[in-house]
Amino acid sequence: MPIVKEIEENKDYYLYSWKTKQGIWTFKEAGYHYVVAANYKGDMGDPVKFELSDIKGDNGEKLYYIKFTNPPEAKTPYVTRDSNGWVYLAKREDATPWFVFIQGTGLAFFLYYSREPGGYFRWLDRSDVRWLTTDGVQNDRTLFEIHSVE
Repeated sequence: MPIVKEIEENKDYYLYSWKTKQGIWTFKEAGYHYVVAANYKGDMGDPVKFELSDIKGDNGEKLYYIKFTNPPEAKTPYVTRDSNGWVYLAKREDATPWFVFIQGTGLAFFLYYSREPGGYFRWLDRSDVRWLTTDGVQNDRTLFEIHSVE
């Protein structure tokens, strides 16, 4: 599966953590489906699609909604965050628009659209689960490879 350097809307991709060598999938806790690391290294996780948001960044940058292609519940496939930084699945109207920055190396990082400091995807290890969070730690980010499913 090749690493992509440009996103095509509505195409299936894996988000694969460059450092931990794990993809993403979901974990149900307290009635929500949170986004977490796959159980073991080498697991590509579950595929996602990128949908262009009608919202633009302050300088006209493209923002995307991230949608799981086979979510645990069909009505809540979109990646969003709460005010504490936890990343979970929700309906499109509640989804967070994300900046997707793909560097020249092909490694990407994700930032939710806000004027608050921090907000990058990063891992938080707690209770034997590696949670994806955006808990406001400035410049602490997890780099991902974006692989085409094809």
